[in-house]
Amino acid sequence: MKEHAPATAPPESLTADEVYLAFADGPVPVALAVDDAVARVNRPFAEALGRSPEACEGRPLFELVPPEPGEAPRLPEPGARASYRARLDGVRARVDLAA
Repeated sequence: MKEHAPATAPPESLTADEVYLAFADGPVPVALAVDDAVARVNRPFAEALGRSPEACEGRPLFELVPPEPGEAPRLPEPGARASYRARLDGVRARVDLAA
């Protein structure tokens, strides 16, 4: 029977650079908003909208990813989460928000 190497403990903290790289290079579309304006997006988010990251930044989130009719999303309070439905190029999508 082959022995496995002992598991290593996860780091106690991540550096700011490591957190930024996980955001910027991650495969999941992510936008960071301040109030209702988009402050930063990663490339997958911009590509999902057919825009450059710079074209997304500074615009209202609900303008970039408008909710479906009948949806009335609000940005969640700190520590809370919310979701809403949108359509991207005719494809229904769930937009998750966290604060």
